[in-house]
Amino acid sequence: MKTAFDIFTQNIGPASMYFGILFFAYRYGVGMGAAVGTACGIVATLWTDDIVSLGVMCFVGVLAGAFRSLGKLGACTGYLCGIYLLGSLYNPALLADTHRVSVLYATLLFLILPKRHSYRCDYGQKRTGLAVSDPLKIIATALETVATKEF
Repeated sequence: MKTAFDIFTQNIGPASMYFGILFFAYRYGVGMGAAVGTACGIVATLWTDDIVSLGVMCFVGVLAGAFRSLGKLGACTGYLCGIYLLGSLYNPALLADTHRVSVLYATLLFLILPKRHSYRCDYGQKRTGLAVSDPLKIIATALETVATKEF
């Protein structure tokens, strides 16, 4: 019989990968979500010998970044839909109990992350924009736009 502590310690590695994808995709956008998803997918591929994990995690990072304009809840929705849809189609191992618990831990940690840690940055060649989520963490609103050289 596994205790709650055993379940928690077995899920730290995968949960930290899932959280990293979600956090960086939300904070920096689609490109960073894809890059972090690819890096985590490489680790998962080496860990499980399943190359499909690489593509799934990369695409999940893209989805989380694509839905970040809807706030934390939108990024989580795109992220979770991607994991469960792609997992059911291409990699059923992602739907195993340990992975589901890891995804749940990562998503809950991301949702309770304080506002000061969840600023969004949109980098451009001329301007960089900062945004923050509302108190309900549903919609992100712009804070300030500064010249990229000054940022």
